Amino acid sequence: MLNIGDGAGALILYTEADLAMREIEISMARAADGPGTSGHTTHALVRERTTMAGWRPARPGEGEGGTAYAAVYDALPAGDYAIWLDGQSVATVTIDAAAVTRHRLQIQGPDITRASWVAGR
Repeated sequence: MLNIGDGAGALILYTEADLAMREIEISMARAADGPGTSGHTTHALVRERTTMAGWRPARPGEGEGGTAYAAVYDALPAGDYAIWLDGQSVATVTIDAAAVTRHRLQIQGPDITRASWVAGR
């Protein structure tokens, strides 16, 4: 159960298996100051998550074969967020109120590719 509603949304951040058991931070991004400058960060641990039998993923990387790797953040005030990995801002994502935003980080060598989509609208 995710805590979303009036003014608050959630983020499910899908990653590759090699980020399992690592903490990934997020922080509000302020357009005028650049991403991640609000001062307050929150973090979540990337965990291996087993999907339900017969469940089909909506997007690639959401649990094919019964396993997904994701960090979950809920009760986030709506707005733009910076995603931090190893002290470096690697992406930004917009959290909408009363919705679950799903974002995929894929590490390929030194580069990070990203894909975003929103569910629950």
